[in-house]
Amino acid sequence: MTRRTSCSNLYRPLAILLIVALLLPNQASAASAEMARVAPAEAPTAASAVLYRVGSFTKTTSAAPASQTVPHTLGAAPKALILWTTGQSATTVAAHYRYAMGFSDGTTSYAFAAASQDNVNPANASQRFAARALTIVEWGEKLVAEASLVSWNATTFTLNWTTNNNSATLIHYILIGGADVSAKVLNWQAPTAPGLKTVTGVGFRPDLVFHLNGTAGLTAAAPVTQPGAGYGFSLMNAAGEQGVIANVVNDAAGSTPRAARGQRIDAALGATAITGPSGEFVIQAGHSAMHSDGFTLNFSRVAGPMQIASLALRRVNSKLGTFFAPFSNETNQSVTGAGF
Repeated sequence: MTRRTSCSNLYRPLAILLIVALLLPNQASAASAEMARVAPAEAPTAASAVLYRVGSFTKTTSAAPASQTVPHTLGAAPKALILWTTGQSATTVAAHYRYAMGFSDGTTSYAFAAASQDNVNPANASQRFAARALTIVEWGEKLVAEASLVSWNATTFTLNWTTNNNSATLIHYILIGGADVSAKVLNWQAPTAPGLKTVTGVGFRPDLVFHLNGTAGLTAAAPVTQPGAGYGFSLMNAAGEQGVIANVVNDAAGSTPRAARGQRIDAALGATAITGPSGEFVIQAGHSAMHSDGFTLNFSRVAGPMQIASLALRRVNSKLGTFFAPFSNETNQSVTGAGF
């Protein structure tokens, strides 16, 4: 299902997918809180304790190059880091569309970012793909902030901002650790013909894989910044559960601003495009298998060699699913069925 929407709502489904994938039932917190999780003994590949910490920090405003050390309470050296932001300094709704997200395994990092200016005609939108822990872009194809992961340990992780502005941006993170947990971040490209696509180089059989991508037209190698905005965020696990959300905002001189969004529970990766009166998934792939050195996706729709970043995890529990948000404000909602 694909629908047109205003840009300000395009990032909202992300938190639901992350929480369903990673958290135990009855563990909820605000974005700025921290939480821990210990996986049960019956993890998919006989995992021992798995640790998670969720938190947030304010980006330094110092001129680049700027080192920033972020404290955490994981209690062990992390195996994976996920960073994301809407480019705001407050937890409120604001004009303009900005979104950025990145993965790191401590050695390899990749990030995507998108931005679209509100209330302008013609449209003005940009996107970026970089081999960094996080990248933040502005419309007009302007890079405003970008950081590499320098190091991490049991109590901190350190970022090096190679480009930076003076905005005190709020950035959120998830740290994943555990003695038996394995993590691998890698970059690959979508195929140009339908069918099976096997991705290797992971080094283990994943239990859970996250995917990030920009629009279908973002095909150049990192680093690259180009007109048009959009992102895809998706997950799949060894049980065959999967889900994807994607959006796109145009950037065509003299054109009326247009946007489209989509979500599917029968696909593990996708990219939307504006076609006809609304939009559609022009790239779509479903989970096929996990292997000893990677994973396989079955592409039913292709539109070019789109760049993709994946975070593969081993010996973690996950449950992927969907639920409907309540209509009433200030309503407690129980989500069950995780099985652990």
